[in-house]
Amino acid sequence: MKKILVVGSSCTGKTSTARLIEKELGIPFTDMDDLFWKPNWGESSEEELRLKMTKATDAESWVMSGNFRRTNDITWARADAIVWLNLPFPVVLRQAIYRTLKRILTKESICNGNRETFSKVFFSRSSILMWVFRTYPTMFERYKEVQKKPLYKTYKFFEFHDHYEVRNWINSLKEQAKV
Repeated sequence: MKKILVVGSSCTGKTSTARLIEKELGIPFTDMDDLFWKPNWGESSEEELRLKMTKATDAESWVMSGNFRRTNDITWARADAIVWLNLPFPVVLRQAIYRTLKRILTKESICNGNRETFSKVFFSRSSILMWVFRTYPTMFERYKEVQKKPLYKTYKFFEFHDHYEVRNWINSLKEQAKV
């Protein structure tokens, strides 16, 4: 597997998982959020996003994290494997709260220099925490349905329910690469 797409609801650890794959397997990493978001939370146009996704997936090998459904025809079509982080909602919510508060307190730069703020997280329609509540159930249903579609039957589809399973899988890939 040289082209791995890591999907799941927000705050499941997609980016952390993809970065771990990059580190352990030496596969270059791209975060879809970095391709979509511009400075000051500007959004890439549809054309810009599709061009960036195409360029990122033209590489011989890549690991990418994200869920931009409107580019599935690019990312899914070019992936060797789909990794679905299907973590329980209480775990996802805990990770969302921890990650978001940490980013607010440390003023961590994300997505091309953007930052999460207290007001954006707690008093905005675009709150990442509200996004988690709204999208978690639909993501679960979407990926369950995708696995049933004939178009995706040829994919190597890996579903993980905790980070321990992910780590074991990556370790098994490392072992296979040694052989």
